[in-house]
Amino acid sequence: MPARGGRAGHSEPAGKPGPHNVREVSTPDPARRRKHKTDPPPLSAREVRFCQLWVETANATRSYIDAGFPHGSENSAKVMALRLLRKVTVREYIRELQRHAAAAAKVTVEQIIAGIAAIATYDRRKLYDEHGCILLPHQWPDTEAAAVVSAKSHELFEPVPGEKGKKRLKGHAVEVKTADKLAAWSKLAEIVGAAAKKEGSAAAGNTLVVIQGPTAVPPPAAEPDEPEETPG
Repeated sequence: MPARGGRAGHSEPAGKPGPHNVREVSTPDPARRRKHKTDPPPLSAREVRFCQLWVETANATRSYIDAGFPHGSENSAKVMALRLLRKVTVREYIRELQRHAAAAAKVTVEQIIAGIAAIATYDRRKLYDEHGCILLPHQWPDTEAAAVVSAKSHELFEPVPGEKGKKRLKGHAVEVKTADKLAAWSKLAEIVGAAAKKEGSAAAGNTLVVIQGPTAVPPPAAEPDEPEETPG
């Protein structure tokens, strides 16, 4: 009798499945893997709002109340807010918000300074061609285009010869208004002056600390004056 599941006169070794007995083992999807019980839970909507308000105001109690958390009194809200700030996930999200806010503020300041500098240093002559006519807007250089506040086009008409009361289109007049260069220079001077004042204050503070020296070493005592000799 042929062995069941195999050829006649041939039997499959024990413990090793034959070609008809092979089963595919499915690999678990990591994305569907159940989180470990020690993984921190995600932030709730109130906790997210609390973090956002705290980054804006740095007031834990007010942020806790405005985020919608239930509280009995302002003191209890203060205690619960401080407890919330101790959570690892809350602190990590606050640090992330602060990094994004700092990066956004840096970009904004740089863009403002670059825009003011473009207005202060633009050359109005580059808005005209060699014949003294204003160029079309798409022909303006980037720096000069940034200094343009408004541009208006007016149609120009002329009377038709031999036809009383009739006019024909003669051309267009373009009116371009640019920003105030003097105001831009004043604003740049104000920014540079404020930065220099800040650096000067920091330098003065550092110098004061260096001059003060180590507090453990007392200053040298003044030598007593020698008594003057009086003639006998």
